[in-house]
Amino acid sequence: MARPISAGKRDMILNGNLIRAILTLAIPVMINSFIQSMYNLTDTFWLGKIGTANQAAITLVSLWSRHNDSGCYPYIAVPWCERRQTGELYG
Repeated sequence: MARPISAGKRDMILNGNLIRAILTLAIPVMINSFIQSMYNLTDTFWLGKIGTANQAAITLVSLWSRHNDSGCYPYIAVPWCERRQTGELYG
């Protein structure tokens, strides 16, 4: 759960320097994006060193785990899965 914003930060966003407020909000996002990109590059580098059969197994498992969290199977009944997720989100 997110913490409520402090009075000082709220005042900086509403009444302070706009450039400083934007940079204050954007710099953590930029750092996170950089770290995630470096992780993905490193992962791609090491996965590039294994064979194609091993890479196919990793891809299959990642697709399965990504779609299995929503109760869907990879590439099977995708319209049903989308309707189910939309129905769960919007009642």
